[in-house]
Amino acid sequence: MKNVWRILTLPCEEAARLMSDERDAALSRLDRMALRAHLLSCRSCKRFRRHLRVISVAAKSEERMPEEARQRISRAVSKTED
Repeated sequence: MKNVWRILTLPCEEAARLMSDERDAALSRLDRMALRAHLLSCRSCKRFRRHLRVISVAAKSEERMPEEARQRISRAVSKTED
């Protein structure tokens, strides 16, 4: 029952930590389920996950990325923080 409760009540702070952790390693089955359930109902965390993906891609390709593209990414991230 404790696992079900975790899946249903994952707070945004914990979801953010899991999203960050999943960039480095696979999550446990329970954590994946809890995160997936949370993302179904939380638009802010969905947006945060997209930002993490953009940042990750940008970091991997920063040397090849034109300055204009870096500026567009920076503006897009800044816009969603407002």
